[in-house]
Amino acid sequence: MILDSDGDDPEEFRLVGGCLSLYHHHVRIPDCLQTITLHLIDLGGPENIFIAGLTFRGIDGSSTTAGYLSPKQMSIIIVGQLQGLSLAIDSRGIRAIKFHTSKSDRSSDVWVGNPHDCPKTERLAFSSGRVSAVDVGFDGCKITSLAAVQGLGAAQQTQGNLASAALWYPEVPPASATLQNLELADNRYFTNSKYYAPLVWAHFGGQRGESLRNLVSITFTVNKGIMKMTFGYNSLPDLTLGRHVLPLHEYWELPPAKFIINGPGGEFITGVDVSYSMTERQGYQYALECDFMRLRAVKVYTNYGRSRTFKARNADKSGWSVQRFRNTSENTRITGFYTRQRPDRAAGFTGLGVVLETV
Repeated sequence: MILDSDGDDPEEFRLVGGCLSLYHHHVRIPDCLQTITLHLIDLGGPENIFIAGLTFRGIDGSSTTAGYLSPKQMSIIIVGQLQGLSLAIDSRGIRAIKFHTSKSDRSSDVWVGNPHDCPKTERLAFSSGRVSAVDVGFDGCKITSLAAVQGLGAAQQTQGNLASAALWYPEVPPASATLQNLELADNRYFTNSKYYAPLVWAHFGGQRGESLRNLVSITFTVNKGIMKMTFGYNSLPDLTLGRHVLPLHEYWELPPAKFIINGPGGEFITGVDVSYSMTERQGYQYALECDFMRLRAVKVYTNYGRSRTFKARNADKSGWSVQRFRNTSENTRITGFYTRQRPDRAAGFTGLGVVLETV
């Protein structure tokens, strides 16, 4: 669900996107589970196919269903106990599910549904126990929320740290990554199922830094905020963090600013400073919940003793908060950045986080 304030009163919200859960259904899963069937609804094309319902069938022939039935179905055979689920979710509902069992290799578990170009989370991918029931929320045609019950416990919608419990685009960061949050927001905001707040990240250094030797430039696109970072390579396709949003007026957008990096010669990023601001009227919590925090400047440092500052249009330092990070370990490298991007046309990133890996 995406809410927006239509005026000066932060309590006056209107629905501008997403979905609303109209009903909820608690369903017990058979003890000896044999198959799970996903009932799908097509709302217009492959990337608009959502999960409308779930049917759980036991070896003894018993079955339970949560949500809606549909003639368009996909089924998966379950071997072992159902331990957890990974989800592909957009703002309107669940697009795909990956089921993890006590006997499966999680690296080879497959998506059921269409996860393409969709945020993903492992907040229900528990590593032990058995999922005994699910709590499902749905609107008039599809599932809009899903919580899992382990054993005789209560329904759970969040587990683990930021990497496993947040929504990530395009994929969940690898287990080898360490995340350093630079005032992007309190981690609880991104792991709380109350909010639809996907994090976008770019793995510009590759797995354990394997692509750092190919990195030759970072280009920033800015207008009222920092809109996009593009990482250029000498022998690999460019990689982008964020999306290019058309400005309200052409003159708002500044020419792209490029920082040349000698990756082939051994140069790499060792630190960043991030500066952010938020709108004047409301407080910190309101700024978080309504995406009013705004990344105003980023300064990048390298091991060659060089640095470059990238600023948004008309950026000044009034009311700024600056966070600094320096990587001083010889065995780790900064291999990625992550952020949250506001949905409107001009505001851009709301903060920046750092991805570290041992090399």
